[in-house]
Amino acid sequence: PIDQALSIISEYAAEDSVAVMAAELQARITSGHTISAAMAVFPKIFSPLAVSVIRMGERSGQLVAQMSVLSGWYQRDDKLRQQMSAALVYPLITLGFCLLIVVAGPSLLFRGLFDMLQQADMDLPWITKALIAFSHATLNPAVWLALGGTVFLLWRLFHRFVDPDRARWWRDRSLRGMYLLGPVIQLQALLRFARALAVISTSGMAMHDGLALAAACTGSPVFLDGVRRSRQKVMEGIPISQALAETGLFPKLFTLSLAAAEETGDLSKSLRHLADIYEVELECRVEAVASSLAPVVTVLVGGIVGMMNLATLLPILKFLEKL
Repeated sequence: PIDQALSIISEYAAEDSVAVMAAELQARITSGHTISAAMAVFPKIFSPLAVSVIRMGERSGQLVAQMSVLSGWYQRDDKLRQQMSAALVYPLITLGFCLLIVVAGPSLLFRGLFDMLQQADMDLPWITKALIAFSHATLNPAVWLALGGTVFLLWRLFHRFVDPDRARWWRDRSLRGMYLLGPVIQLQALLRFARALAVISTSGMAMHDGLALAAACTGSPVFLDGVRRSRQKVMEGIPISQALAETGLFPKLFTLSLAAAEETGDLSKSLRHLADIYEVELECRVEAVASSLAPVVTVLVGGIVGMMNLATLLPILKFLEKL
């Protein structure tokens, strides 16, 4: 029984938050609530897709099958997240090291040399003057206070005068237009949409309702906005493939495969095949992005270190020439 399974989870869960959640679910289910209603109390843990699929499983008597499908979806999505994170760890760590060198390097490594050069009363190269000024700025609390105040003021103005949903939409659209990151975001959205819609198609849910849930799983405001418009067309009787094609968000492979699946009546199988295709393509894209970022970040770090060396060596050479 589900209440016994939740009791085991609450007792042996590695994280306290999971144990508390499982205990609360058990209490609600034993008091007469349905599983989907109990899950809906935790919107940060269970997505609307999960709650809706479980609800349809309860109504159709296929709860175990729907749980199995939903579990497989979450496992593959979590695996994809881990693969993407692992591929981007090295470039991000290198980039963080680069920023640390830029901010802390001049003041920590060359502070004594800069003081000596200024006391020597000599004409310093412009690059050395710029590095000295930057070093002094990083050590000045007033600069950090002014910078923090400016960021806080901009943040307050942004949240006061800019619609958050509209801002997320523009951010998503801007990221989609980036050279390396855009195709990765698009493929990830297509993959999640295909997998979520495949799960929904087996649950017995109406497809015009399932489209909105599947779009919400992508985490993309642009995707969600476009699919919501197509949902209205589906309710008017237009085929799903045609409605999605008119959004301009889906490639021809997706819409043509969906059109063929609508004719054969095997929508779930076609969506799973599409998801598998996009999963392989996304893995290749992520590896390509990581491979491209690594040399770029390395060159950036080398350029910064080289500029610092140049700024410190030029005045030293100039000083030695005068001896």
